[in-house]
Amino acid sequence: MQINLDFIKDEKIGDFSVETLIISPFDAELHNLSCKINKRPEQVVEAGTFKVLKENGDIWMSNTLMEVATHQQAIKKAKGNVLVAGLGLGMFLTAIKDKKEVKKITVIENSQEVIELVGKYYQDEKIQIINEDICDFNTDEKFDLIWLDIWATISRDNLEEMDLLRRKFSKNSKNILCWSEEIFRKEIREDV
Repeated sequence: MQINLDFIKDEKIGDFSVETLIISPFDAELHNLSCKINKRPEQVVEAGTFKVLKENGDIWMSNTLMEVATHQQAIKKAKGNVLVAGLGLGMFLTAIKDKKEVKKITVIENSQEVIELVGKYYQDEKIQIINEDICDFNTDEKFDLIWLDIWATISRDNLEEMDLLRRKFSKNSKNILCWSEEIFRKEIREDV
């Protein structure tokens, strides 16, 4: 599944920028060879033109097929009232905002710069974007899905924070998913 973000213009505000990334067939092949050597199949990329969100030059997210694949379970489960931690490029919003079964989307984004860069493309009556850190955000509202996507890298180091956030929001939803978590839970099971 491709999620087209061409409507988001390249722009920089403060430390954050949205840029167009072109991955040549050669660059994709070289990167994917490295992924194979390092046993990181989840990080394989394909050649093409994509959008990336960067902070101080470091990539936070993209709409490469690899990144889209890490969102598929949450996209499929999105319905009713959805809480999203992390606006990023709005890729998840693009994928779910027009689903009839999605009634309301609340996005918690820590960076005002990201909201200024990307939030303007998601002015929709069912989307509310709040500038707050998800770790500080509190609500009694119930959600059909909570999608936590606040990490820049796929790393086992994120699991502790994922567990903390899952416990924090367990009163708000029985359906809490975290970006890339399944990759590491699977690795841990295989290591045992």
